[in-house]
Amino acid sequence: MRLLNKISIVCGICFFASLDASAQQLGYSQYFINLPSENAGFTGIEDFLDFKMGSKQGWSDFSNVNSSVFVSAYGMLNKPLKQMVKNNALRVGDPSSFDKIITNKKLRRKHGLGGFVKSIALGPYKTSAININYAYHLPISKQLTWSLGTKIGADFENVDLSNFTVRDEVNDTFFQELLNSNEGRRTSLITDFGTVLYSNKFYLAISTYNMISTSINSDNLLDHTRLPRYQFLVGKVVNLNENLALSLGGQTFYSESYDSNWMVNARLKYRSILYFGGAYENETKFSVLAGLMSQGKFSAHYAYNNYLRDLSSFSVSSHEFIIGVFIFNKYAADAKLW
Repeated sequence: MRLLNKISIVCGICFFASLDASAQQLGYSQYFINLPSENAGFTGIEDFLDFKMGSKQGWSDFSNVNSSVFVSAYGMLNKPLKQMVKNNALRVGDPSSFDKIITNKKLRRKHGLGGFVKSIALGPYKTSAININYAYHLPISKQLTWSLGTKIGADFENVDLSNFTVRDEVNDTFFQELLNSNEGRRTSLITDFGTVLYSNKFYLAISTYNMISTSINSDNLLDHTRLPRYQFLVGKVVNLNENLALSLGGQTFYSESYDSNWMVNARLKYRSILYFGGAYENETKFSVLAGLMSQGKFSAHYAYNNYLRDLSSFSVSSHEFIIGVFIFNKYAADAKLW
């Protein structure tokens, strides 16, 4: 009986630790609302300080906790020169001179800086992280800009066995030793990189996850190796008419030790005020998306995720809520590519 308890405890820990890897991958269905957290190359893409808070809550037929929260803030270090010129267009007498100014490569160069804090709980397994991003944006044509970014952060993992259920908690020596050993903790320093090619209507991005990972401390329960993964993002906005636009996006991950995951999404936007749409993650879940934006002030986003096929027998679903606030947005600029 003790052997079965040992196996169940170890397998349970490994299960929730492996869930963290997948949770860190596709995460929020509305990842496109907070692109710098997916790829450091997007840091500073907006002409204001972009502050966001988000929460994801999951429910199933089991009592295990499944939730995550995050807070992020990203901005550019330069003054918003492009917006200043655009909002003072009457001072430019020659339209051709105006076009030349707003497409000037030197004026469009900028630096981005920001940070991201998150916490994820999956049953007895909990992880939190803090990251700092930096990016440099280099215009390569009148429409296209190429950015290079890096992300440096620390991850804190913890397995809490206090709520773990075994057959005979009092007389199970192995379980009691685990509780008293103070094991199940690890701290890691991680550095990743990202690059983005983008315009006002399009982006193509590649980034790494766990590219450089160093464990400061770890134990027997959390000694699994963090394997590097590669993420690919693509997005395109198609204007249908003066009121409607269709926003299309896709995301995929590649790793030698994991099956490839991908997600696609489509949203119909009305006058950059609100949108409705859907997302699909391969053989895993379907999501309903909705969002509202107040020009140059704030945005609110919601997603309902329903899991498919084998996972559907667990009655698994989750809800996402994201609130964004545009700070230091003097010229009421809209968010790009939202």
